Amino acid sequence: MKGGVCVTNPLASTDPIGPLRAALAGRYEIGREIGQGAFATVYLANDSRHERQVALKVLNADPGSQIGELRFIREIRTVARLQHPNILPLHDSGHVEALLYYLMPYVSGETLRARIDRERQVPIDAAVQISCEAADALSYAHRQGVIHRDIKPENILLSGGHAVIADFGIARAIDLAGVQALTRTGMGGPGTPAYMSPEQLLGDRQLDGRSDIYSLGCVLYEMLVGKPPFAGKEGFVKRFTEPAAAPSSLRKDVPDWLDGVVGKALARNPEQRYSRAEELVRDLSRQPSVERASVAIVSDAIGLSDKPSGRSKQVSDSRDTEQPSIAVLPFANMSASPDNEYFSDGMTEDIINALSRIPTLKVAARTSTFSLKGKSLGVAEIGQLLNVKTILEGSVRRMDQRVRISAQLVNTSDGYQIWSERYDRDLEDVFKIQDEIARNIVDQLKLKLTPAQHQALGKRHTDNVEAYELYLRGRHCWHRWNVKGALEKAIRHYEAALAKDPDYALAYSGLADAYNVPGLWGMLPASAVLSKALAAATRAVEIAPDLAESRTSLGFVQLLNWDWEAAESSLLHAIELNPRYALAHSFYAWLLSIVDRPREAAESARIGQELDPLSPASNGIAALVSYHARRYEQAVSECERALERDSTSFLGLLAVTLSYAALGKYKEAISHAERGVELSPDLNLLRALLAAVNAMAGDRAAAERILGELLERSKQAYVGPTMISWIYANLDESDAAFEWLRKACSTHDCTLGFGIRVPLYDRISADSRFQELVRCLHLD
Repeated sequence: MKGGVCVTNPLASTDPIGPLRAALAGRYEIGREIGQGAFATVYLANDSRHERQVALKVLNADPGSQIGELRFIREIRTVARLQHPNILPLHDSGHVEALLYYLMPYVSGETLRARIDRERQVPIDAAVQISCEAADALSYAHRQGVIHRDIKPENILLSGGHAVIADFGIARAIDLAGVQALTRTGMGGPGTPAYMSPEQLLGDRQLDGRSDIYSLGCVLYEMLVGKPPFAGKEGFVKRFTEPAAAPSSLRKDVPDWLDGVVGKALARNPEQRYSRAEELVRDLSRQPSVERASVAIVSDAIGLSDKPSGRSKQVSDSRDTEQPSIAVLPFANMSASPDNEYFSDGMTEDIINALSRIPTLKVAARTSTFSLKGKSLGVAEIGQLLNVKTILEGSVRRMDQRVRISAQLVNTSDGYQIWSERYDRDLEDVFKIQDEIARNIVDQLKLKLTPAQHQALGKRHTDNVEAYELYLRGRHCWHRWNVKGALEKAIRHYEAALAKDPDYALAYSGLADAYNVPGLWGMLPASAVLSKALAAATRAVEIAPDLAESRTSLGFVQLLNWDWEAAESSLLHAIELNPRYALAHSFYAWLLSIVDRPREAAESARIGQELDPLSPASNGIAALVSYHARRYEQAVSECERALERDSTSFLGLLAVTLSYAALGKYKEAISHAERGVELSPDLNLLRALLAAVNAMAGDRAAAERILGELLERSKQAYVGPTMISWIYANLDESDAAFEWLRKACSTHDCTLGFGIRVPLYDRISADSRFQELVRCLHLD
């Protein structure tokens, strides 16, 4: 099957498209016939200019003459504006004499029809994913005012593990022209009876998106049970008189929630169906994954629901009420010098880490609490925002080698001070102060600890105060990584800390992270960072194999090294060591997304968000996971929430730019990309993305101007080849795009591991050369 119809090989005595061959000679070399349908015939052709195979669809003589060239061109123009990763795009169209034609990418996969014929019943997760992607495409098209009218397994292509809908527009053109072409069933008009909505079968000319939703419901039903809900002459009558049998009555492993989704999509009355395709996407996306039990097990282990939409507010509140909880707010720097903020921030973070070792205490994550820094919020509001019952706040005043640390524990429900203390000590006692604060909180909250937990509470990774100070300085700089020079300072501080204490595992972990970041975002070549990051992370694990931070750092550098299995092992080990370490869950979600396990990725991202709800990292990665899964509306929603809390979030600006661009909302995408460039002018990634989005929007001049700036920059500093490939791919200069992608592969440009099965590459993904990238990244 190619191009959305069944493959045939008829013997023809004459060439029915001779005039078309002659007219297109030099541009397209038309080859053999590869398919034939009721309204069109498909030929394999070679695009001489771009050196690629394409599918040429030629309308058959009768429908072609009834449609007329003007109506055909008008409808094709409407469809040509559809730019969505799950919609097969149009390359070209036209007419020669009475022959109307259009060209599409030649998809080397199979149709959904072929898969159903082969497997009969599609695995549930695969059926849900295919339906989600098809519904996402319909949602986009419906917003553009385009109804498909002929959704069926033959028109859903499967390529690279994703669904692509073919033949937008031809059914509409046929319908508007009133063409009646005899199909195998004897039914007239566009559409296929087994998948047509009741209103379409009755000849309603004012169809809306709900008709497509019904058709997709039929397709989902067939994937689940092996046959459409209403087939043949008997089915034609039943569709108007009785509901379809529940899929679970024909296949035992179909869950109840999926019965409900299918039933709503197949409602006889359009008013009772999903009113919009995005509602169908939402209900399919919210359901629990059945792919991987480990994610659910981890979720249960840390007290989170394993169902994104299945946990009631009542259950959530009950659970949270029973468990003691605390947020440690950033301690105020009361020192004479503002430069000592690194010390007060570090104290706060280490108290958070110590308390997080208590399994019976829910502790708000560092990034969530630090997002409130400098904001004037009442304790009740903070408690509600972070879903905690107590907060610890305090201040740090440093005077040479003396420190004064004040701390107080407050009940968020009434503002009552539960406990407070002031410590005036020598700097060398800083570890004892942290330990005393943590133990006082344990006593005040009446937590019962085992001897091992008591020991873990006071565990430290260095006894050297100078090394500790240098480590805090490094961590402070790392958190500000997108400020010019911050990462270089972080590396110097970590290395200085290790010079003081060569067995300081946390400093090695921090050093690995400081090398990971510039590799990921294309700030430095892999040759300058990967080996150093791997050496530091490996040493951290050797020193402290039971430290979740070390395992997470190692997992992330393995991810950048495209060693997916090793990265998964390290990140799962980190989660096992500390199930409440949000960053490990978020990085694991990112990994799962890259290796195309979207439902597991979504679940891991959700856990990361629940553990660290205000974190730019957990929310940004969750949005990127939605983007990778082609849930663009969901990604935008997550990004906008994250940017409301931190309008400068790099990950948030990156994800929202990508998602708006994928939705075709180029104005919004460009605005956010420009904001990112303004905030981080020395980072090339958002600048390159800005050029790519301009190219998508058709502003070639703007894209080429930014491209020129980046190429000029590359003479003085590193500009990742992956970024350049984004621009060329969306300028439709595929040869240049693949040239830069080969450079990215040969130099192991870490940014390429961000993902290749993404809309940035949709325009070139059908090219046979694209498989080289899949092999390069070990994703085949």
